[in-house]
Amino acid sequence: RDTKELVIMQKIDKFFLLTIAIASVSSFLVYNFLLLDLNPFGWDEAYRANPALAIERDILRGDAAAFVEDSDKQMFYPPGSSWIIGVFFILFGESVVAARLMGLAFYAASVVLIYLLTKTVTKKDTVLNLLPPLLLSTSPLVLAFAALSMLETAGMFFTLLIFYLYNKALETGEAKLYFLTGLAGAAAFMMKYNYGVTPMAALLLAAGFARMKTGELRPKNFSKNVLTKNNLIMFLTTAVICGLWLSSPTKILEFGNA
Repeated sequence: RDTKELVIMQKIDKFFLLTIAIASVSSFLVYNFLLLDLNPFGWDEAYRANPALAIERDILRGDAAAFVEDSDKQMFYPPGSSWIIGVFFILFGESVVAARLMGLAFYAASVVLIYLLTKTVTKKDTVLNLLPPLLLSTSPLVLAFAALSMLETAGMFFTLLIFYLYNKALETGEAKLYFLTGLAGAAAFMMKYNYGVTPMAALLLAAGFARMKTGELRPKNFSKNVLTKNNLIMFLTTAVICGLWLSSPTKILEFGNA
């Protein structure tokens, strides 16, 4: 029994548990001393929360057609944030605090995720893996956005998620991880267009120039590196989902009138 307990203790990542503690304590402090203490919505916060009211009521009524319509007409910003805030409204009621929980949730998840990403890069269980979570959880700017119903912490989370999944995909070569990376790119796109485009473009360049030497920098080699089965799964997943969103009649008419 003692041997089994020792093996279990060795398998537990104590630094991961410390990261969860850091995320929990810092989120508690942000909630109590920033989020609850702020003035009513600023303009940008209200802009995010307003369509979430319609989404919340569509979900509660079970009106799928209205949900699609209210999502589709969100043109300037895609509807990802309104979906999430709408769920928070259902769970906690319609309030400024409930809307701001979105920023706090993405912040807490980012603190944990940056540890996991660091560990995939270092490939070691070392106390140094705690440095990125500590820096993130003590950044005044990050903490300020964590208390708002804004998109910055969501962008941070999805960027970290995309790079984490991609690193795991490179490590294992599993097609499902490339697919999940593509889904993460599409999810980031649905929060804010550049949140999906920018990291996926970075992965496109990384995949294209992978293993190239200086004398091999040719378009033919770039295409060969990009057009692998797993890369196509990843990039096409993002492209198809984003393409379907942008190809709705509402979007086409809006682009035509722009």
